[in-house]
Order: sequence, then C-alpha cells, then structure tokens
Amino acid sequence: MDVEFVRSSRVLFERLTEGPVHLVVCLHAPPAFDGVEAVKGIRRFDATVPVVLASRVQNTMLNLQAIQSQVTWSVGLAGDVPVEEALSELVVDASEWIERQVE
Repeated sequence: MDVEFVRSSRVLFERLTEGPVHLVVCLHAPPAFDGVEAVKGIRRFDATVPVVLASRVQNTMLNLQAIQSQVTWSVGLAGDVPVEEALSELVVDASEWIERQVE
C-alpha cells in the first residue's frame, strides 16, 4: 500500500483527481489545522472515499461536527506519544484494515 502525507488541502485535492484513493486520514489539530473543514472539502469533492478524522481533541462538539461532515470514522489519537508517532500508528492500523477488506 502506498501512503502519502500532504500538508495542504490543495495538494490533497490534486491527489484525489489523479487517481483512486482508498482512504484519507485527516488530522484535526486546532488552531493550526481544522480537520473538520478539510473533511467537508473532501466530501464536496468525493463523497465515496473513506475519511478518518484523527484528533487528540475528543468532545461532544467535535463528535457532532464529525457526524455532520460525514466522516467515516472519528479516532482519538494517543496523548502519551508525539502526534507524528500517533498518526503513524493510525496509518499502519488503517493500512492493515484496508488490506483485510481486499482479501
């Protein structure tokens, strides 16, 4: 499985136009990055691609926003490791899940 990391919505949307994307993991890390807004943009662009919203913020408001933006899954990132490491673990788990779906 190929994994690509992008740092902007523009690059993500370009990638979505280039070919099939099997899963998007979107970080919600306010105020630096509003993952919910990114998910809304993805949904306007492609309503079929599975989207995981990953965040250390877990509260009712985020859960409601995630549902409203039609995320496939909302996942809490481990708070005891750096965010990069937590995202890497999530990508590994998601990759394994996708591979099992294909079998």
